[in-house]
Amino acid sequence: MLKYKIESCEEFISFTKNIKNMFENSDMLVHDARNQIKVLKTDDVEVVVKAYKIPSLFNKIVYTFFRKPKAYRAYHNAMKLCEMGINTAKAYSYICFYKYFLLDKSYFISQKVDYDLTMKQVFDNDHIENHDDILISFGEFAKTLHDKHIEHKDFSPGNILVKKNQTSYIFTIIDINRMNFQMMNFEQKMQNLCKLWTSEKNLKLIAYGYCIDNQFDEKTVYESISFNNRRDKEKKYMKKKFKILLGLYKEA
Repeated sequence: MLKYKIESCEEFISFTKNIKNMFENSDMLVHDARNQIKVLKTDDVEVVVKAYKIPSLFNKIVYTFFRKPKAYRAYHNAMKLCEMGINTAKAYSYICFYKYFLLDKSYFISQKVDYDLTMKQVFDNDHIENHDDILISFGEFAKTLHDKHIEHKDFSPGNILVKKNQTSYIFTIIDINRMNFQMMNFEQKMQNLCKLWTSEKNLKLIAYGYCIDNQFDEKTVYESISFNNRRDKEKKYMKKKFKILLGLYKEA
């Protein structure tokens, strides 16, 4: 009977096997929503541990027999991104626990990333130092991802970390269990930017950065991002409305 599945670098094997108890006994909670994230310490090294919500019975079956669990995908996507030269938290290990032959609790352990702010903070505050330069650089970064055939399916501002590095900016992507690595046409690239909900001014700066190499027309990129933003907002609104009608909606 399969009790757990683990992949880990050697120095984190013991830590990962004991992650359940350590996670439950730690009060270093940094995120508490559908999934929980805590910062734990091992051998004086701080690591980020993401505990995925126990799936529904249907998803237990799906993630056991038909699709790789989220922790598995986060671990392998992190390694692939690093190989491709894209910044993300270094993957140390993951472990999936099974109960009655089905996936139960799972954890992903990764590097604690040093950063100055998130893109959400940049979107929300026009007075951040070098605000416009960050947005232009971010546009270039988004284009770099697409040039490398990387589609981050959760490419939202809270999942993009920013670090000032002398005269440039380093962008790190997190929450990477949902990713595609494939060539995209122009429409697919613009659709991938649909979660960048921000002001018209900010979107124009992002579009400018995206088009610095002159491969695309700046006005076309801006209009495409804006269109996909509006459509994504409408889909979210309709989904919320439908849940309210069914009595399933819960305030965050």
